[in-house]
Amino acid sequence: MSFGQIMTLEGQLLLMMAVGFLMAKIGVLDEAGRKRLANILFYVVLPCNTFNSFAKSFDTQTLINSGVVILAAALLEAVCVFLPRLTFRRFPKEERLVMTACMINPNPSFVGLPIAAAIYDVFDNLGTLYVNMSLLPIRLFIWIVIVAMFEAETGVRAGGKKENIIIRLLKTPVIVALILGFIRFFTQPTLPVFFNKAVQAFSGCTSALAMLIIGSVLGSASLKGIFTKATIFFSFFRLLVMPALTFVMMNYVFHCDPIATGVVTIIAGTPAGTTTPTLAQKYNCAPGLCAQAVTCSTILMLFTLPLIMAVIPVPAV
Repeated sequence: MSFGQIMTLEGQLLLMMAVGFLMAKIGVLDEAGRKRLANILFYVVLPCNTFNSFAKSFDTQTLINSGVVILAAALLEAVCVFLPRLTFRRFPKEERLVMTACMINPNPSFVGLPIAAAIYDVFDNLGTLYVNMSLLPIRLFIWIVIVAMFEAETGVRAGGKKENIIIRLLKTPVIVALILGFIRFFTQPTLPVFFNKAVQAFSGCTSALAMLIIGSVLGSASLKGIFTKATIFFSFFRLLVMPALTFVMMNYVFHCDPIATGVVTIIAGTPAGTTTPTLAQKYNCAPGLCAQAVTCSTILMLFTLPLIMAVIPVPAV
């Protein structure tokens, strides 16, 4: 991307986050309000965004590239499982476990999707589509690897009835929308105009609502204790090392489609997912550090994402 395009996009995202930040500071958007907005995003806006990204004619190349994105995201998650064994081994057990979980659980929906959509959706919504493709392996790793890792290392069981991984995934609205989107892509049904218009309207709220929530999170966070050796070390690998490895692998080793390369690189450079502290709390494993890692990486992404946007390939329109 050109410098002007990067600055325009960065300014747009920062302004939306600044509104959320200000709303949190003046008390308009407190924690309860933020949770309600997050639920609207999670249960309504993101599923509509996902389903709307499949509103295209059947294209074999798009299907192939979607498969490449899924495989690349799965490989990326595998690296996030094993890399911390080398890089975080000098940290205490609980810190190492939390940082590994934060590596495995990025934030493609709240951060990656708005940015990928802003850059690549001009190409027939491919930015949104490919981000949604990446969610399947990411969700699988969250519910299989992270949960198993916490239970094995802490000896704590979540309690309650154990759910099959398929049931867990089917309870995730975006995954349901992804399945319905695939059906739409292959069958090409004629849907009512009012339905399509409503889905498109909700879908259009994704970037603004996601940035508003992130801004409010930063506005309500205390900076005390956030920038520690552990959180900065983690953020360096999450925000810089992972996207660099991904970009080299996708662009120079496998010579993948440029849009797929850009989208997966953006996802690799997103901060830790906001659901990770909930899992850490559930297993009583340094939830405070986990929350600090999420906040630290979210703040530092404001400086690293422009670097990523400057190097990712963007085909001519």
